[in-house]
Amino acid sequence: MAWAAALLIPAVLTASPDRHTPTGPESLTGRAGLQWLRQSQTSPQLHHLYWLPDPGAGVALAALPGSSQRTFRGTRGAVWALDEAELRALLKANPGLEPGSVERCQPALDEARIATGAEFVLPGTSGSLGLSGAGVVVGMVDTGIDPSHPDFRDAQGHTRILAYWDQVEGRVWSQAELDAGSVPNRDDNGHGTHVAGIAAGSGLASQGQFGGFAPQANLLIVRTTFLESDVLSGVQWVFQQAQSRDLPAVVNLSLESHIGPHDGSSWFEQEL
Repeated sequence: MAWAAALLIPAVLTASPDRHTPTGPESLTGRAGLQWLRQSQTSPQLHHLYWLPDPGAGVALAALPGSSQRTFRGTRGAVWALDEAELRALLKANPGLEPGSVERCQPALDEARIATGAEFVLPGTSGSLGLSGAGVVVGMVDTGIDPSHPDFRDAQGHTRILAYWDQVEGRVWSQAELDAGSVPNRDDNGHGTHVAGIAAGSGLASQGQFGGFAPQANLLIVRTTFLESDVLSGVQWVFQQAQSRDLPAVVNLSLESHIGPHDGSSWFEQEL
């Protein structure tokens, strides 16, 4: 059993209508309500999802012509990578096929605060506590952060990241360097930026729609190697930096390990 330390709620996955107008042969889009998804900019083939509303039709999707990539729930649905001519032939030979989806899912964070009750803490809701994280430091020991993201800047465009310790590169970036935009994005994984946005994103990039749980908090970022000793050093550094600024701090660790008893008795857990 892996242990995990996570203080925050993950983003909610919602479905929203695809606002892009489908392209392609008008007769096909009118007949089947096609949604055309480009496989690549250079390939003439597009991905098409179809299903059989009537499972008793006696048609096996896997047996149909074309390069079927995936089938779902036996013979009820499949995805093909087809060009226009192949798609026309497939639909003509199999009139029972129907489009499987006319919507596209996208990650969002507009309902998570309501679902978790955070709206009763954040400003803007009648009767809430009106807490925004102002005057508090949120420390993130993770894969790093994209310091150029607007959600980590204030309304005046100044960074809210007080310092950034890159354990992988072996250097500390100052707030002045971050504010000047001279710090490159080293978060190749993206996890650290994602979690930091949930914790303390301002929502400026989306006009406030996708804000975090402490949108006015300051940030101290550690891009860690994920060695236990480095994780502990990162946590210690966050609290030292916050103390030097006379600010309260909290640290988020969204990580796991399969090593140890997972009962709070290991040296790593004890140090934390």
